[in-house]
Amino acid sequence: MPLTRDLKVGVQLHCLAVKTGFDVYVYVGNSLISLYSRCEDLDSSYNVFDKISVRNAMTWTAMIASFAQHWEIEMCLEIYHRMRCSALKLNDYTLTSLFSACTGTGILGHGKNAHGQTIRIGLVKEGHVCLSLMFQHGVQPVMDHYSCIVYLLGRCGLLGEALEFIQKMPISPNAVIWGSLLSSSRLHENVCIGVHAADNLLLLEPDCTTTFLQLENLYASAGCWDKARL
Repeated sequence: MPLTRDLKVGVQLHCLAVKTGFDVYVYVGNSLISLYSRCEDLDSSYNVFDKISVRNAMTWTAMIASFAQHWEIEMCLEIYHRMRCSALKLNDYTLTSLFSACTGTGILGHGKNAHGQTIRIGLVKEGHVCLSLMFQHGVQPVMDHYSCIVYLLGRCGLLGEALEFIQKMPISPNAVIWGSLLSSSRLHENVCIGVHAADNLLLLEPDCTTTFLQLENLYASAGCWDKARL
């Protein structure tokens, strides 16, 4: 009900903006994009975006964020690539929204089919590009951004690449990153990397029972029953 009520009010405000001529202002358009997105009406959100003749960085970012919030990863990446081809510069919020799309999209939960795997690997590449762009635009990546890359690599089964990425990080990995690598190792039954991740995780959180449980499940999934019982 609240979303329905808010959408009705939003449509009324949109009609008022059109009647008064304020819909031509880019800041009004940006607000309408966000409004329709929050009301889960992506078609209207995109229609507003499509009709804005002069877009600023926030217009593109608002549209990217809208698709990212609703896991519309292909449209999110399409808008992102179109923005990169424009004369506008990416900003911190744009890049953060793209990272959010890469890690939050439901496609990562799909099975190991060819289509899903191709998209997941594509997201890894986009994540790397996004990280590179951050440095180029003077935006300092934070731990969450590095964690995104590790998560994506791990979900794709690229565990060696994930470990190498962690080792080359300019900042010390935290428990979330090692935990992500451990979970991916269990998913893909890679005992060697999983044990390495667990050892580093236990150095940071020595009393974490969840780590021991994940390690036990890893050994069990790989058929190492003697080690699983230890």
